[in-house]
Amino acid sequence: MQMRRQGEGRAAASRRARREGMSDTRRMTFLEALRRTSDVRLAAEEAGTSSQAAYGLRDRDAAFARAWQTAILGGYEDLELRLLAAARGTAKEEGFDPAIALALIRRQDARTKDGAGSAAVETVSPAEVQAELLRRIAALAPPAP
Repeated sequence: MQMRRQGEGRAAASRRARREGMSDTRRMTFLEALRRTSDVRLAAEEAGTSSQAAYGLRDRDAAFARAWQTAILGGYEDLELRLLAAARGTAKEEGFDPAIALALIRRQDARTKDGAGSAAVETVSPAEVQAELLRRIAALAPPAP
């Protein structure tokens, strides 16, 4: 994020932030909303900016681009936790489709292994979802003594 330059007043820092695209507060709001929603338009709206401004800043600012990627990966972690809760029967939300969630996680796993390749979203059966969830749960268990 941006650091205020020595001797720079709030007004000057604010003008510089606007010129560069987004204030630190708006950046943080955007990144938190992006992690939570995985939706650039909604995140930008919540931060009081436009999706075009967010994409432009990502293209110009390497640190913001890294933070953006971290937020997206955090969204996948959140999705995986929701999937785990669904597998354990502790999920409270409605409208959550474990098959879609698992397909998205598999796609992201393939991208990570390929270095950001674009794997197609696959259709999986409920039995495949259950088998994959059980495999992942078993991998979390501590090894037997």
